[in-house]
Amino acid sequence: MASAGRGTRKTRNTRRLVGLTFGEAPYPVAGGAYCYQLCNRVAWAWNLADLGVPVVLVYLSFLNAAEMLDQGQPFSTAQMWEDCLRHHAQGLVRETAWGGRLDVLGTLLGLLVRSVTDQQLG
Repeated sequence: MASAGRGTRKTRNTRRLVGLTFGEAPYPVAGGAYCYQLCNRVAWAWNLADLGVPVVLVYLSFLNAAEMLDQGQPFSTAQMWEDCLRHHAQGLVRETAWGGRLDVLGTLLGLLVRSVTDQQLG
């Protein structure tokens, strides 16, 4: 599995974009590709904002999601989710980026952390 995805044009281009975006973006990303999924999403959001497209990237958790019990204990509070995400992103996304409005060459980039319960979904 180590070679899965290696060598495809799409994968190489995506990795190149992540690297370029991190290199050109002194904030909110501190650097590195420790967590590829997180880095990729923030890099794409940054790239879109750099192209003049306003972006709000929402990291959403479904609280008390019983169907996820086979993956471990689900998040039971919004604070548990936010603490977990911030810890996971530590060293990659600056703390000040979460919940704020970042300016990328005059275009909005927002990084939000939210959670909902199944009751809120109606």
